[in-house]
Amino acid sequence: MEAGNLKDNSLPQILLDLYTSGETGVLRLKQGKVLKSIHFMMGMPIFASSTEKDDRMGEMLCRKNIITDYQLRECLAESEIANKKLGTVLVEKGLLKPEALVVAVVDQVEEIIYSLFGWEEGEYSFVQGEQMGDDVIPLDMSAANLIMGGIRKKYSLEKLKRALGSPQRVLATTLDSKYRFNELQLTPEESKVINLVDGTRSIGEILEESGVSELEAHQALAGLLLLKTLEVKDEELVEPLLLEEDKTSEEPLLLEEDKTHEEPLLLEEDETHEEPLLLEEDKTHEEPLLLEEDETHEEPLLLEEDKTHEEPLILEEERAPETGGTSIRKQEVSERYQKLSKMNLYEKLGLSKTAAKEEIVEAYTRLSKEFHPEKFTDPHLDDVREQAMDIFNQITEAYTVLVKSESRAQYDQRLSKEVLSSLLEEDLDPQTAKKHCERGKVLFQEGRYREALDAFKLAIQLDPNVSEYHTGLGLLYTVEIDGQRPRVEDAERSFKKAIYLDQNESRNYFYLGVLYKNKRAMELAKEYFEKALEVNPRHSGARQELMKIRGVRQGS
Repeated sequence: MEAGNLKDNSLPQILLDLYTSGETGVLRLKQGKVLKSIHFMMGMPIFASSTEKDDRMGEMLCRKNIITDYQLRECLAESEIANKKLGTVLVEKGLLKPEALVVAVVDQVEEIIYSLFGWEEGEYSFVQGEQMGDDVIPLDMSAANLIMGGIRKKYSLEKLKRALGSPQRVLATTLDSKYRFNELQLTPEESKVINLVDGTRSIGEILEESGVSELEAHQALAGLLLLKTLEVKDEELVEPLLLEEDKTSEEPLLLEEDKTHEEPLLLEEDETHEEPLLLEEDKTHEEPLLLEEDETHEEPLLLEEDKTHEEPLILEEERAPETGGTSIRKQEVSERYQKLSKMNLYEKLGLSKTAAKEEIVEAYTRLSKEFHPEKFTDPHLDDVREQAMDIFNQITEAYTVLVKSESRAQYDQRLSKEVLSSLLEEDLDPQTAKKHCERGKVLFQEGRYREALDAFKLAIQLDPNVSEYHTGLGLLYTVEIDGQRPRVEDAERSFKKAIYLDQNESRNYFYLGVLYKNKRAMELAKEYFEKALEVNPRHSGARQELMKIRGVRQGS
């Protein structure tokens, strides 16, 4: 990517190009004395930094009233004296929990990137292949969502209108698969606007029909247009056959002197013959084949008693028979509805209490599409339509509470009290932890992985020194849950913790061997398979895996 100057709407295009090309390096943007940098790894923005004072973490934490100005100055002084990062000092002093520090770093990076969308001018350059320092924690961030977020936060209505262009333009969904961002998270209002894009409506028509605020409607359309998820349909082909100089020739085959002959084949004296083949005396025969007495038989082949059978080959019950898919859909809705009253807000969205904001938006977007009232217009779904509407309303309520930091924190506090109250009733003894472990096993067998994960986490929270609980948690980290890829590193840590607590359980060595084998770390895999056999010489799985590894080596 060549260096250049920032101009209107150039930043979304730059970020999009880096994302879709999978570049690794640093994008540097400068405005006056302020320098901001975004680090990319394989097209994903993973970190950002800034020389501007307001972008510093301490200043951001003060703005959000997480720490006071006095606490910030005190920690900055200690950070300088001890040569430690500010975040480390904040955690050591108990002003931030470790997990809150990660959230703060994410918020800081996002704010730095979002602030760049407000720049109307500046310079940019990209240094390919440059890496971050070892002391920086890389973050997994979606470029598409960052671009959309920057547009929402920093684009004025006037700038959005410039990006969209003429209200007469017709929008359509792009056919290019690389711009179909599956991870893109839209608000319910934005989804409502985008659903109107069908390749026939103009921008003006979509804005008028959407029913959402003018700003939100413009943000949705302009954001996805800049992301190239939407495109202008055939704009260059509006008048493809009419050149500018031809516009005066709209009737090219009719010369000026011919205009008196607009009806050249009809002479003046012929005007009385508009019906040349029908003589005056024949006018009574306008319907020559229908006799007076036959007038009651306008539909000669349809008897009066047959009129109810105007569609004789399609009986009412045959028009739209209920399919197997419809029956399954009804069952799914009913089962979910029955469970709804026992679910907390996280469970209604199919999430754990540690879900990130992006996961909440993604889950709501998916579920709201699945249970939207428009999905239940089929008459065969009449008996579950109200249930689906209730599900839709409840997942919307869950989203509204959990997507906002303040209301989520209040709900988490209330939920924790409820859980604690429930646990206190069970005395928090090891047997309670054992019950959660057994429940987790059953849920795992049923494929209810998210609930099983929470059960094993709770078991560990109540009694962290039982190897079996960590084994179960490790196994759950190796499966895909709610569309999220397996968390291999977390699984590795769980199995190692299980081994630390019980070195005589062979399966944890075996599971680690499988993990390393899948990562192509064959020496480590071999080592753990051998340890599994040392602990249990009859472990057939470990023996088979060792034979495979040795066979490959001998073959090579």
